Amino acid sequence: MILRRVILHFKKQEWTAIALDFLIVVVGVFVGLQVSNWNAARGERAEEVYYLKALAGDAKASIAAVSEQVAFLEKQAAAQKRLARYSDGAEQDLTTQYLDALIQVGIYELYTVSPRQVTFEELKSSGKLPLLKTPALRTKLQEVDAQITVIRQWENDISQMFYLFSDPFLIGNYDVRGFAAMPPNKGEGSIADWLPPLKNRHDTRAALQSRRFQNIVLYRGNVGSGLLALTKELRDSYVDIDALIAARLDTLGENL
Repeated sequence: MILRRVILHFKKQEWTAIALDFLIVVVGVFVGLQVSNWNAARGERAEEVYYLKALAGDAKASIAAVSEQVAFLEKQAAAQKRLARYSDGAEQDLTTQYLDALIQVGIYELYTVSPRQVTFEELKSSGKLPLLKTPALRTKLQEVDAQITVIRQWENDISQMFYLFSDPFLIGNYDVRGFAAMPPNKGEGSIADWLPPLKNRHDTRAALQSRRFQNIVLYRGNVGSGLLALTKELRDSYVDIDALIAARLDTLGENL
């Protein structure tokens, strides 16, 4: 329609009309591009808000999970300290039941941290991480991913110590019926309460004062202290992520 009018104006040499037609075309194209860009920006903003809210849910769940693990590792470290003192002869008045409890949490139990990375993995695998317009948030998410990898390596080292040293020592030298019937200190799990914890109990406390047991406790304590420090750093990183997400959502006029 516009093209036919322009041709007609050319034939009649109506230059003013031609200029007006050209201006109409330019303005129309400009407005169309602006509307298209506005729609694209609006869609991108909505997608960013969606992922920010999903990341916020993951961060809060991860803060809870990692905080629970920190509490367990702190309890485990305290138990290992008491066992080291007992093994070294500094404490001799610990009852069998109390030793069972210390052995359970300090030497026997093994748990791994379980942060929630679902949304970050989706953003990373789909190449949509640039949707997040806060550079500090993108950087922190990637740092957390690296932190988790390091923690997994430490957890693997500790699990190897379990299977190679701690468990064989307990099986061969300690009457495990006491802590086998105890509920776990973290998480859920079944217990083996087939035998009364104290009835017909073999006195294996002397094994806890051997050099081998003391070395196991010291090794576990050293590696555990490193894992505890890393886990605290991970918790702090998730707190930072949660704050960055809240700030960005506030800028966008969105509330969680």
